[in-house]
Amino acid sequence: MALKVVHEIRLMKDDDFPFMKQGLVDTNWQDIPEDQRVMLVRENCDIAMLEDFQSCQKNEKLKFKVFVATDSNDTPLGYISIGENQLPTVKISFGLILDFYVDEKYRKKGVGQELLDFALKYINQQGYSHAGLYVSMMNEAALHLYKKNGFNIDRILMMKKL
Repeated sequence: MALKVVHEIRLMKDDDFPFMKQGLVDTNWQDIPEDQRVMLVRENCDIAMLEDFQSCQKNEKLKFKVFVATDSNDTPLGYISIGENQLPTVKISFGLILDFYVDEKYRKKGVGQELLDFALKYINQQGYSHAGLYVSMMNEAALHLYKKNGFNIDRILMMKKL
């Protein structure tokens, strides 16, 4: 039986920001298709992603919160950010997983599953009947985790290089 890695899942503290920032910019960059990446400057993408994150934090309508999984020394292992979104045509609000990251050293050790379980329970406790998320089709590990946990594809953004 594997040892339990996650000691606690708690709200993000200011001290967690460097860890969260690195996860945020790395996952964002990895999710950009190669044919789009060649037209971009990594540093500019990183700045834009951090600005979007800070905008989400300030937008009270999003009800944005970041939760961090830590070990027994309070070292961050991963994080998940949760907010609210609304289906535009039917005006149904749902809990939205905005960003999700597990440090490479702790992948395949149950940290991601614990964060996802925590997020789904939190979203349900907030009174939402549905949880949603956005994921890159290139992120096979995340797609596997989400499908394993009952997520289904609802809408797809399709792209074509011109």
